[in-house]
Order: sequence, then C-alpha cells, then structure tokens
Amino acid sequence: MKRNLRSWCLALALVTARPSVLAAFVLSSCMPADQQPSRTAYEVLRAHTPELMKIKGVVGTGEGEVKGYPAVVVLVSRRTSEVNRLVPKRLEGYPVEVRVVGDVRPMDRREETPPPEKK
Repeated sequence: MKRNLRSWCLALALVTARPSVLAAFVLSSCMPADQQPSRTAYEVLRAHTPELMKIKGVVGTGEGEVKGYPAVVVLVSRRTSEVNRLVPKRLEGYPVEVRVVGDVRPMDRREETPPPEKK
C-alpha cells in the first residue's frame, strides 16, 4: 500500500506543472503527518533566513527543488564542519539543500556589462 501511494505521488508530480499550491499538496500527501509543512516554502524561507545567515560561511538562501519537490536552498562559500553541523537537514518539513557557490562579493558598478543598445 505504501509503495502504491509513493508511485501515485511520483506520477502525479511528474504529470503536473510547477504550481506551488499543487506541489505543496503533492508534497504533503506523500510525507508522513509529522513532516507535513504547514506553511509555504517561501514563508519558511522568510522566517528562517535571518538565523541561517548568522552561520559562518552562509552567503544566501533561496527556494529550490529536491527530487521535484519544493525545498529550501542554503548557499555557502564552502562546505565546512560548522555548516554541516548547524544547517538543518529539514526546515518545517521542507528538505534543505546546501549548495557551494564560492565567495560572493558585491560587483563594482564599473565592472558591469552595459545594457545592449535598443534598435
């Protein structure tokens, strides 16, 4: 029975486009009751970004997908033991994916490529 439910959830996820509401429904129907998100990934991200940004090496956060489901993405300059220890594996039911992006710095306005000329 459990396998049939997972197969149905996977098939439904593959057939549907990316609407957030439907994705949240599919996600919640496939997850155990104790892991079902009560808020959208965007709301969870807004609530937890300030605490995530306090972790040394975290340079940003965002929304993403893990195996076709909504996820919280944590961008880090490099993976360290502190990042591994302090960044949670899940936030309010959503998986957390850590992506190494290297050092991030503000771009000097003089380095910007000028916009293309309008014809």
